[in-house]
Parts: sequence; C-alpha cells; structure tokens
Amino acid sequence: MSFKIEGQNVFLRILRKSDTSSLIRITNDNDTLKFMSLHCPFALKHARALVSNAQKGLKNNSSYDFGIFLKNNKLLVGVIRLMNINKINKNCEVGFWIGKEYQNNGYSKEALKLVLNFGFKRLILFRISAKIMHLNTTSVNLVEKFGFKQEGRMRNAILKNGKWIDGLIYGLLRDEYKREVTA
Repeated sequence: MSFKIEGQNVFLRILRKSDTSSLIRITNDNDTLKFMSLHCPFALKHARALVSNAQKGLKNNSSYDFGIFLKNNKLLVGVIRLMNINKINKNCEVGFWIGKEYQNNGYSKEALKLVLNFGFKRLILFRISAKIMHLNTTSVNLVEKFGFKQEGRMRNAILKNGKWIDGLIYGLLRDEYKREVTA
C-alpha cells in the first residue's frame, strides 16, 4: 500500500528503503533524540530497522509509520507514527519527531493534524493516545492544543542518559478532537 496524505506545507508517506540516508541525517543528533527512546549514534542499521518495521506494520495493519516531507522540495524532515493499532478496541498510539534544523516551523502540528484525521476518519478509531517524556513541554503543549487530556504519569519510567524521567500518558477521544487548531 502506497499513498500520500497531503497537507498545506507537508505531506506524509509510509517510510521506505530509499529514506534510510535521510532518516540518518535528521535523526543522528542528540538534540533531536533527547526526548526519544532512540540513542545516538543513529546508524544505518537503525534506519533500516525503522523502515523494515514500518513495512511490516503496514503489512499486518498494526502501524502506519509516515515520513514527514516538505511539499516544496520533498525533503524528509521527521517521522510520525500510528502504532499498536487495536482494531477491536479501535485505538492506537501516536508518536512523532522532527529533525533539529526543521523544528519550530509548524511541521509537527500539521503532521499531527493530518495523522489524527487519518486515524479518526479513515481507520475509524475511537481513541488515540500519546506517551511523552515529562520534560518535553513542546510536545505536551502540542497534543493539548488538539484536545488530548493527561490521563496518567509513569514515575521514573524511562532511563535516558543515566537519568530517570517520568512518562506522561495522554489520550484523545474522537468526539474531543479539535480539528481546527490555531497557533
């Protein structure tokens, strides 16, 4: 299955083998990875595994791993995923990141809007959750703008660079989803 989800400034496409070098370029940076479970160095084997898992998830309908691409030059700037899709309970988890040099341009916001629309309208999901490191205030603020509610806090759940970090659990129900998000 190959398709694109078009936005105003970005489009989403399932990751493929030809994206591996671009994934390394945008991901192999401590600032990009500071709020992710991935670690530097992010090498070719990691990019290949990410793409392989994206293809497997698509094939068995358990995840959609999209690259976030700029429309004007088709440059890969990030990744957004719908994962752990549960068709019986109509829910999944969303996760996303943008390469350091492309952050603070609204690309995450636009990609999140596109993938939430895809999840709620095309996949007919009832609930989408997000797990975010408590120090990642940018992502916390973004999901809250879309109507996500904090549902829990997992104390000292993530060991990152030798330090324990809390994980925040957010959830969004279809009827709570704010489709038109400003600023």
